[in-house]
Amino acid sequence: MTDSSNPLPPLSAGEVPLETWRRLYDLAGQMSALAPWKWMQQTDVFVVEDPGSHDPLLVSVLGMFSDFCGVAVYAGARAIRYFWEAQQTQEPETKMDMMLAAWQVQAVFDSKDCLFAVERKAIRALGLSFRRREGWPYFHSFRLGWHEWPVDAREALWIEWALENLLDVAPRFRDDPKLLGAGAFDRRYLFRTRPAGDSSAAWRDERRPCPPPAIAFMAPAPKELVAKVGALPDSGLVAEMDVRPLWVGIGERGERPRLPYAFILCAADSGVILEFGLITIDGDFESLWAQIPMRFLEFCNSRRVRPAELRFCRSWLSKVMAPLCSSLNIKNEVAFDIPAARRACEAIERDLWQGGAPAANRTRNL
Repeated sequence: MTDSSNPLPPLSAGEVPLETWRRLYDLAGQMSALAPWKWMQQTDVFVVEDPGSHDPLLVSVLGMFSDFCGVAVYAGARAIRYFWEAQQTQEPETKMDMMLAAWQVQAVFDSKDCLFAVERKAIRALGLSFRRREGWPYFHSFRLGWHEWPVDAREALWIEWALENLLDVAPRFRDDPKLLGAGAFDRRYLFRTRPAGDSSAAWRDERRPCPPPAIAFMAPAPKELVAKVGALPDSGLVAEMDVRPLWVGIGERGERPRLPYAFILCAADSGVILEFGLITIDGDFESLWAQIPMRFLEFCNSRRVRPAELRFCRSWLSKVMAPLCSSLNIKNEVAFDIPAARRACEAIERDLWQGGAPAANRTRNL
């Protein structure tokens, strides 16, 4: 299963066979000719059920309000929840965080420069060339804690199924705008299903809900350490806290680079960096949340300081820290901007790039 309540599959499910590449490029050409982004918005979605695992795959068309055209496929109920969280939030940072948290694969038309070496190799082997107005098709994977990368064999199947069904669903939706229904978390989706093990079987329509999994903001911390920090005198310090992606790649050449998150604390008045560290993620977004209170407690204990107030620009971070702030009598505030922390992270990124660290792609299509 793709949902985080079960172990995630390996990052690579094998190389994409050449015949699968051929099928993907053929379907992408048909999608380009159909141009469903002319009448389908990003939230005009339907679900394809993985015939083997029965995981839901949410299909969303890209292009009506952006500079690129294509389709995104969100893998699993948890990714679907993050998709809707991103659509509904008014916070730019939280929108990006939710999109990064959602495991998704994309078939998108863009510049030839966006292609990875394995895609260029497949295009040469198939003798293909693209001169479409939309650009060159590519098929990329987006996973929490990792940078954009070519799809593996399993993810390529998701795109194949999504495009097959989009070519059927999109024209019907153009003729009947009520086909897909309305709503978000509580909606009954148009599901496209077929029997497992029979790739020749036709996909069929079903109407079915896809309940989002519950998300818990609780991140337990050691009681003894909480009591120890709680006994420290109120320092009067107003600090800005942020946990955000740090746009550098970590890893060996030729391997998928990790996308680390920066944990940063700054003094709101002076901008002095009080604490900085990297967090790598293995699993879901909640595995990131679980590390944050402990990082803060370790800072307080080592520096012998208990801030009077913490400011955040991400509401989810404020919620993660709320129980601990309440226990320590620290004021918890959400602000539109936390300039000291923002400037500090931007400066650290520039220093890393100038020092030779790879300046990673900022997931341009999320």
